[in-house]
Amino acid sequence: MLIHARALSVALMLALCACAGTNFDWKDTERIKPGMTEAEVTAILGRPYSKTQSGNMTILTWSYASGFGGAKAVSYRLVNGKVAGSTTANKQ
Repeated sequence: MLIHARALSVALMLALCACAGTNFDWKDTERIKPGMTEAEVTAILGRPYSKTQSGNMTILTWSYASGFGGAKAVSYRLVNGKVAGSTTANKQ
């Protein structure tokens, strides 16, 4: 019985370690519209995986990889604090 419990614990730890990034739902990304602020975007999608800023431009990226279901990513380009465009990868 102890062996089964340990095996289950190891399997659970491996499953949790197989995921990386900030998960998001594609349906939520469809709610993001040009002109929205960073606060509005993060209220919908949560905290981004990464944020890069240069001058008046900010790039917010949500990226998630799972050992069980592939990877996906979406980035929003904000100019002067407002959404001006987006890029997606592996949208399903």
